[in-house]
Amino acid sequence: MVVFPRQLQPASSRSSPRVVFIGIARPSGVGKSTLAGKMAIKFKSPCLPVSLDWFTCPRRMPQYPNGDRNWETPEGNFTRVTKSLRRLLALCREPLLPEQQDLGFRILNVVRPGYGGTIPASIIYVVVEGFLLFHSVAVCWMLDTRIWLGASPTSCMARRRRRGKIRSGSNQYRAFETM
Repeated sequence: MVVFPRQLQPASSRSSPRVVFIGIARPSGVGKSTLAGKMAIKFKSPCLPVSLDWFTCPRRMPQYPNGDRNWETPEGNFTRVTKSLRRLLALCREPLLPEQQDLGFRILNVVRPGYGGTIPASIIYVVVEGFLLFHSVAVCWMLDTRIWLGASPTSCMARRRRRGKIRSGSNQYRAFETM
């Protein structure tokens, strides 16, 4: 794991809560979602981890000749990701946290149960994860810390197969074999 932190301003220099965005990236099956969920709980984030998958419209994904979707491409809507993170930043700085904040194409409420209507902490951590999260310069600049996870292609492929997301002989299986 490689961590790239950015220098933060002291809390005393701000009147509203400091919102710290933590980005986690690497290939499918490396453990991004698991780590993101654990970090959100550990840091008592009022937000569920934001997944780049929420901003991926399946019908717009490129396809292999056999019809399988190619999920390993930067086809996510990074403009929408950037706008949503900016909106989330503004909402976290409000006097009271909102009951609901929907994000992504799938319209998912990112506010964790029990946090809506509460006064935000002096520092709010928001965890964002996605395979190609660091593909967008605009998104990268919003992240205070960037975590790059590592695992062997064999481990990632085995995890994806256990989740039922990859089949032997598929184009994705062959892509992992060539990593």
